[in-house]
Amino acid sequence: MDELNAAPGVAPINGRRRARKKPLEPAKPKRLVLKIRDHDSLAGLDMRFLWLNHWNLSGRDLRRANLRGARLNGANLSASDLRDAVLEAADLSGACLRGTLLKGADLRSAVVTDADFREAKGLTQAMLRVLQERGARA
Repeated sequence: MDELNAAPGVAPINGRRRARKKPLEPAKPKRLVLKIRDHDSLAGLDMRFLWLNHWNLSGRDLRRANLRGARLNGANLSASDLRDAVLEAADLSGACLRGTLLKGADLRSAVVTDADFREAKGLTQAMLRVLQERGARA
């Protein structure tokens, strides 16, 4: 065979020339575009760690939605249904949650500085005190 005459970067295999594999390049990060229409239900949706800063989600159905670690600072969640939603470690600083249904919502370690929980439904008195201690308006 012409192994000695093979072109650089080409190795003969079974009488055929085949290009050597190039080293793998790091993958480029993919961008996710989230489009939500007014009629779309977000109930049960997995939205962990999404950046939803200053989004208007008022009046939306977010029951059982997983918003763990999501950035919702400055978002408008007024009159939304957040029953049984997971908001653990979510950033709700400056968010408006007026009139929101929060029965069974998990707010453990959520950042609630300057968040507006006035007229929110489903929160116990103990939870309202905790939210106020963390800097929320409740």
